[in-house]
Amino acid sequence: MTADAFALPWRICAVADLEATGAKEFEFGNPRRYWGFVLRWAGDVRGYVNACPHLGLPLNLSGDHFFDAEGKLLLCRMHGALFRPLDGFCVSGPCAGASLQRLEIAVRDDAVWLCA
Repeated sequence: MTADAFALPWRICAVADLEATGAKEFEFGNPRRYWGFVLRWAGDVRGYVNACPHLGLPLNLSGDHFFDAEGKLLLCRMHGALFRPLDGFCVSGPCAGASLQRLEIAVRDDAVWLCA
């Protein structure tokens, strides 16, 4: 689904889609387009705008690869910043102390929904 068909609440993906990499990128907004991602961490599902606070670039270079090699922290693949999955707080890198912008999401009927 593209941003042209955007209306809230908006279905992002099935919860099962988070199994392979732990995260899923998606596009939202109309008329302006934004990128976000959802992730599963410690039994919870979280959503963030896909923009590093350092320069506003996406964390991933392509696909749904957001975690570091150990699968414990979110990694900005451009400049190496590391973020906690639970709250998006940057623990290391050029934007240490900043946070990812959180998105309001909900899990209903085995699907992840963007709510606001």
